[in-house]
Amino acid sequence: MGRFVFGCLGFALVIVLLLALAGYFLVWRPVSAFLSDLRAPIATAPQAPGNAQPAYTPPSGGNLTRAQVQRFVRVQRSTREAIGGDFARLENVYNNLGQQQNPNPLEWVGALREVGGVIGKAREANARALQANRFSSSEYRWVRGKVYAALGVNAVGMDLERLARDLQGFNWTGGTPPQVELPQASTRDRELIAPFRAELERNVPLALVGL
Repeated sequence: MGRFVFGCLGFALVIVLLLALAGYFLVWRPVSAFLSDLRAPIATAPQAPGNAQPAYTPPSGGNLTRAQVQRFVRVQRSTREAIGGDFARLENVYNNLGQQQNPNPLEWVGALREVGGVIGKAREANARALQANRFSSSEYRWVRGKVYAALGVNAVGMDLERLARDLQGFNWTGGTPPQVELPQASTRDRELIAPFRAELERNVPLALVGL
């Protein structure tokens, strides 16, 4: 009887160890790599002393300007061109997720693994494009939110960093991923993006890496 009990305990211990290893290699490790890439500092041109970027203050009316939309389009265009064939990887992930109603946690982990392989290159390209188009990071984030809200694309509201943290801690089991609240889009905003709608919609996969 004692041998049977010890045998069962040993078998259970082996199962637990196998599950722990599977969780580490299939979930924790790829998700940690994604978060590391997402948080890695970006090399940019040094700023002159006293030229630190001030926080952007949105206009009182809360509407985009034509110049902001044009600059945003140029930044995205430049970023997409810079990452070249890697954009297809983002596009595939975006399309695959869009075809699934409720991706399970392992499917999200696979998506983060694929996105993580592009994020560093995309963020560096984006940083160069921001400088070239005289965008502070805070202004760009505000414009990005307004443009995507005007596009009406829900997927850009996904908070992938929070999702990754939840997956890393095994605190998310499926369903709708955490969301980032997008600002309200005005009629004026929709009118301003209208000439660029087709290009902006093609570039939406950049939202997967926060761009």
